[in-house]
Amino acid sequence: MPLFLDASGWFWMRRRSVGSAGELKRPSVTGPLKELNDALHSLHLSAGRPSLSEMERETEGTISRSRLHDAFTAPKLPRWLVVDALVEILASRARGTDPQTELDRFHQLWQRAALAGIGSPPALQSSSRGAEGLSDVQQPAVPPGVDYWAARDSEAFFYPCLPVYLVLDTSYSMVSVTSELNEDLHRLVEYMKNRGLVAGLVSFSIISFGSDTHVVQPLLEVPNIDRMSMLEPNGTTNTAKMFRVLRSQLKADFAITPRGRRWLRPLVFIITDGVPADEGWEDSFSDLVETSNPLSPHVIAFGIGGVSGQVIRKMSTLAAYLATEGSGLRNSLGSAFNCIASIIDLTATERGNPHLPQQLHGFEWIPPGSPDIYIDIV
Repeated sequence: MPLFLDASGWFWMRRRSVGSAGELKRPSVTGPLKELNDALHSLHLSAGRPSLSEMERETEGTISRSRLHDAFTAPKLPRWLVVDALVEILASRARGTDPQTELDRFHQLWQRAALAGIGSPPALQSSSRGAEGLSDVQQPAVPPGVDYWAARDSEAFFYPCLPVYLVLDTSYSMVSVTSELNEDLHRLVEYMKNRGLVAGLVSFSIISFGSDTHVVQPLLEVPNIDRMSMLEPNGTTNTAKMFRVLRSQLKADFAITPRGRRWLRPLVFIITDGVPADEGWEDSFSDLVETSNPLSPHVIAFGIGGVSGQVIRKMSTLAAYLATEGSGLRNSLGSAFNCIASIIDLTATERGNPHLPQQLHGFEWIPPGSPDIYIDIV
């Protein structure tokens, strides 16, 4: 009698096969992925082995039964969104189990499995890379069957780094929200430190610009960020110089990437409240994002205050957000930082498509200037 799923969601199988009614077959996996899968099956047992149909209903149809089934039985890493939903459902049913504690435990297990299974998609190709003094980054993945924790220090292993640059307009027009800007920055960094996968994958830098451009926070792995310099108002909105400095900084940071790290395509977030006061900024932006630049970043721009939608759209590649009339600088700033935190979190979790929100409180979404919304390996 072959394995089948009846209308009630129960699995039936031959007596000699593994499992019984309600038990989901375990895949043949090893290492951190096996640890994650074993923990998921154990929690399923503690919860009384609810059927796939029951669990699907509790997700309110947001996750299909086939995806829930694959999370238990497929020999591959399930998406965190699926694991997160399953753990919340099962932990709430299991006696003596705290859902939040279980979510934290499973996030660590998922993170280990994710890092152990990371491969190396092809690097961006550019004839200018060698001429610019940047080393080639055609680097191998973890060899099949080799555990991540055993291989992480070997020359054959590389794990990813997501460089995130937060570029902030600190011209005099932002003076009324300077203290709030500094507070939001500290909250964002603390948030990233407390997000396991974000803290493990993201390196973070802060650049301010007004009349001059300053690297306020050099690119550092999130857990290594200690003290940050306070932002101070600085003249007018000189945007061209900012884009030139950012392009140079990307090269400099890439050149000193720690051994064993491999860059994902950088993410740049820009928050500005004014029209560029200098000429040539569009050319400087084009130089930054041109396809011949092997470190060309994805750029997401937030316009607050008096900046126009046309300007914001021209300084973005993924998406642009323009504060609606009457939102106020403080409210707009808070919404922008919340959105940035969400995008960083999702991008690090998914290691790919950040699923940018088209609806953001207090902002109008402006279609991106480029259809490419994926994070690629550099």
